[in-house]
Amino acid sequence: MSLQSLQLDDLNWTEMVDAIRTRIAANSNGEWTMHGPLDPGVTLLELFAYLFEQRLYWLDQVPEPLVRAMLALLDEVPLTTASANTLLAFRSLQESLPQQVFAGTVFDPRDPELLLPYTILESVTILPVNYVGGLHPKFDLITTDQDYSADLSAGRLVPLLHADGNAAELQITIWLDRELVIDERQGEFNLLFDLDCDPAIAPEWVSLPSDIQWFDRTTGQGYPHRTVDSNNLITDSGHLPCVPEDSISTALPLADSSIAINDFIAPDWNYRHQQIAPPAKLKWHYSTGVGTKKQFSGDQITDATGGLRRSGLVRINIPPDWKPAAAPVDGLVPYAISISCASCTFSSPPRLRRLIPNTVIAQHRQFVEVDWLAIKSQVAEWLRLPGQELQLPVEQPEPLEKSVHLHFFENDGLWYEWQPTDHFYHHGPEDRVFVVDRPRKRLLFGNGLTGRIPVLHTGSEPLTKLCYFAGGGNLGNIGELVWTSKATDIQPVNPVPGIGGTEAETMTEAKARVGANLTRRERAVTAEDFEWLAINTPGIAIARAYAAVGYHPGFPCHPVAGAITVFVVPEVPRESGLFESGDVVLAPKTDPGALAEVTRRIDARRLITSEVYIRSVPYRAVHLEIELQGIFAYEDSLQTDISLSLTQYLDPLVGGNEGDGWPFGGTLRPSSLIKQIQLHIDDGVIVKRVAIALDSSNVFEDCNDVVIGKYELVFLQGISLSIDRKIATQGSLR
Repeated sequence: MSLQSLQLDDLNWTEMVDAIRTRIAANSNGEWTMHGPLDPGVTLLELFAYLFEQRLYWLDQVPEPLVRAMLALLDEVPLTTASANTLLAFRSLQESLPQQVFAGTVFDPRDPELLLPYTILESVTILPVNYVGGLHPKFDLITTDQDYSADLSAGRLVPLLHADGNAAELQITIWLDRELVIDERQGEFNLLFDLDCDPAIAPEWVSLPSDIQWFDRTTGQGYPHRTVDSNNLITDSGHLPCVPEDSISTALPLADSSIAINDFIAPDWNYRHQQIAPPAKLKWHYSTGVGTKKQFSGDQITDATGGLRRSGLVRINIPPDWKPAAAPVDGLVPYAISISCASCTFSSPPRLRRLIPNTVIAQHRQFVEVDWLAIKSQVAEWLRLPGQELQLPVEQPEPLEKSVHLHFFENDGLWYEWQPTDHFYHHGPEDRVFVVDRPRKRLLFGNGLTGRIPVLHTGSEPLTKLCYFAGGGNLGNIGELVWTSKATDIQPVNPVPGIGGTEAETMTEAKARVGANLTRRERAVTAEDFEWLAINTPGIAIARAYAAVGYHPGFPCHPVAGAITVFVVPEVPRESGLFESGDVVLAPKTDPGALAEVTRRIDARRLITSEVYIRSVPYRAVHLEIELQGIFAYEDSLQTDISLSLTQYLDPLVGGNEGDGWPFGGTLRPSSLIKQIQLHIDDGVIVKRVAIALDSSNVFEDCNDVVIGKYELVFLQGISLSIDRKIATQGSLR
């Protein structure tokens, strides 16, 4: 039960003055006779009433320092400005080769009114992929079962691999306008796999909120006094390293930098590292000639899709022996990539929406280095007093709070790094910190008690090295645009919208967010806790869960104290068309990677005395014998219609009477099945018998309900339909 919030500011000035006037005569024994505003005593009473009203207002407010202190107790701070992310897809310019675009290249929208520069985060070699009719990249996609090239070109969903545990393989042929040259074989080729995933599985380029705060909380003396070697302050390209703590590399080189590709990005890098194990073990191969192929080595390919679990980029360090898989056709050269799986343990076949070559991740930010001469006059006027401010150039865009890198040459003759912080209240007098005032483009420094006062060297220049990333905010959440850059003639398009850009949190928003987090389940105590934690595991899609308290997989027939087994059902596609085509996975099993992730999540939150097991739900196969009597108008489609209806009714995800999945341990009742069958038969036709058998049993039950285990689910394996073509007669009372 929650308490009602107090309302202290419930008395206004008029009410107070009126109440005071009614007491004047009695308290003055009738000696105070002038009660109008002209009386000096009344004027004083009105003044006191005004001051008291202000006090009442303050009493009912929670000041910002108190809010920050309360957030700090929960290890929280208001979130800073976030940058949106998107993808940029490049097309080769036929007249120039080879073509590379380097990390750090800034792209502006072709529309000059949209001031939204994006910076690409990695270098890429642009291969001359052919585009059919100038619209779609030309790919051939052949799986173990079928050629899906036409479906992929038409924009239809393509199932890539099986989900039955058997071996499977698919081959992707990339048609180039010409053969690769030597220089292109030293670069990196990116291929976007845009998969049809559940919304719970975010694609690679979407930044997720982190539980780790962006500033370093320290105890005792606060921040360490980090001295910086002045020789290492300037990079070879003449620029100060600008590396926010959330950056993915040591520095972003300029577009015209001579830094070799991937010198600053590890071979196994991807923007949002996929911590979850893949749903199946995949092997990637490339063609080495007609009819021959070779497996990629570990440093030649980075699969950011997490084994086709999510949408993401597959980054290929182009092998020197990658050769056409067949002879050229109409001047186009085919290069092949294949994916094989010895045991396809997917919950359902991964479905490909589109393949896009030459794609890189870009972020709504740009590098800004502040010239010493632009701030020299400000620093020269600084005194050893609190409240110093450093105004950034007003013509530059607003900085991202986390990204500002500042170094001062102080009076002891050494360079020191100063760090951004959210507020000075949790810092001491020796902490070299500053607060970024983003709207006013200013850096604020401490007062000597909370935050150090900067004291710089005299008689030396420069005294300051300052750079940051600018951008971020809601303006980065854009739709599809065409982009241009001074560093290249190629004009890419972003095939996905910009997403993730947010403004800095206000105190009200921070309180609401943290307050909501207080009710978030982070401990596994009750059965509902276990189920909720399993369903809401980040990075995977779990549709349902059942916590069997006392069930131990090693002792299934006897309850075990402290043992809890959580049975989970994965979220898989359930469109009506899949049921009609027979491509639906009737009994979806949770893949090993998802099971391991749910286990890791719950194991960190369980009680120390609990013994937790995570298992995929067991299924019971249902076979039905159905007998009908009557005359049918559409007998040919009758069995198909009944089978489709009962398949959906018994489905673990969309079945049951409520349409939210067959209940765990739900009893199979012939009467309920008869009701479903009657929806598809004509008037005058009767259901004479419905018999139920489980698994491979030949014993059918048509009188009593069939019970399954409390944690089990069912699926329809098949039906046997027999029809007595006689006019059905119904009994009646005369």
